[in-house]
Amino acid sequence: MTFKDMGFRRTISNNSCRVIYLSGGASVSTQGTLNIFASGADVTIEAFMVCDVGSAWVGGEIVNPTSIGLTNMVFSRAFCAVVGAQANFAGTVFTGVSRGKRYEVSLCGAINTAGAGANYLPGDAAGTVSSGGVYV
Repeated sequence: MTFKDMGFRRTISNNSCRVIYLSGGASVSTQGTLNIFASGADVTIEAFMVCDVGSAWVGGEIVNPTSIGLTNMVFSRAFCAVVGAQANFAGTVFTGVSRGKRYEVSLCGAINTAGAGANYLPGDAAGTVSSGGVYV
């Protein structure tokens, strides 16, 4: 599945919402721009993305980067939570302001930022790596 130039608007009433959830070998790639809006006050969601065992998120390549815009988002878990899966953010451009933990990666999962550093993903709190997870 490929997302291209999308915006999400939805009423959220609890903090267990995930904008994107992948599991069971699902693979999603993106092109263009993804915008996530919260009208008015901050909205708390669990994560922008959760990748469970065997799934993959390909968030753009250096030659064709994806842009992700976040407005008024607070992450109760993390911007990106990866458990035994992989997420590629190499070349992704982030705009807007969000709060919460940047990433959570575990069980031999991997988050690739092409060496962009620990503060690259959206959020205002440090990410965590455990149980063989890798953040590069």
